[in-house]
Amino acid sequence: IAIHCIIQLLEQGWRVRGTLRSLAREPELRATLAKFTPHGHRLELTPADLLDDSGWEAAARGCDYALHVASPFPLAEPKDEQDLIRPAREGTLRALKACAQAGVRRVALTSSIAAVSYGHPAAKTHFSEDDWSDVNNPAIGAYAKSKTLAERAAWDFMATLGANHPTTLTVINPGLVLGPLPDAHTRSSGELVMQLLKGQPGVARVQFHAVDVRDVAAAHIAALTAPGAAGQRYLCVAESFWMQEAA
Repeated sequence: IAIHCIIQLLEQGWRVRGTLRSLAREPELRATLAKFTPHGHRLELTPADLLDDSGWEAAARGCDYALHVASPFPLAEPKDEQDLIRPAREGTLRALKACAQAGVRRVALTSSIAAVSYGHPAAKTHFSEDDWSDVNNPAIGAYAKSKTLAERAAWDFMATLGANHPTTLTVINPGLVLGPLPDAHTRSSGELVMQLLKGQPGVARVQFHAVDVRDVAAAHIAALTAPGAAGQRYLCVAESFWMQEAA
């Protein structure tokens, strides 16, 4: 999502500052972006880590708008759910605090339908932006819990700023994000398709609620400047299909 957001922002004429856990990845990222846009000179990169306070103030300084996209999304359940919850929740709060201190006008945060539709009774089949996943349900997985707790923490933090603070928040809640992979890294969502291409034995009876990564990126960018988007969350799902149909 982040790479497609950067591509669209650069193509639309924005100046962009991005964060990397390590600037050692900068050459690889710039090579990837160069395949899609000639405007990489408008991208600045700075180090910041979801689990470390350093770097966030510098990352937000002078920015009018911000996207907070990164959060761990593994295919398998971790041994310790805090391996997902801590970076998701703490990273979100670090980014938001830095943006609030810098006077950023609007933050668009990537959440997930995992923060909306998980942990509910099976009889509930329709969901809207008013719904929240039930983190107290023992059946809910670590990823859904991490996204729910992180988004809840974001809204709670925004409530502490007061109505007159210049920073506002919009949240994007996409389903399974599919679409063109910008580089050789399949990532967790792409791996679901890659396993089918590799002849993974068996097709689970699993239904996906999916959206194109380019639409998700466009939604994030629209959320930055749309006047009515402040204080809103937006579900982004284009269609639903079974794994058998994907196969």
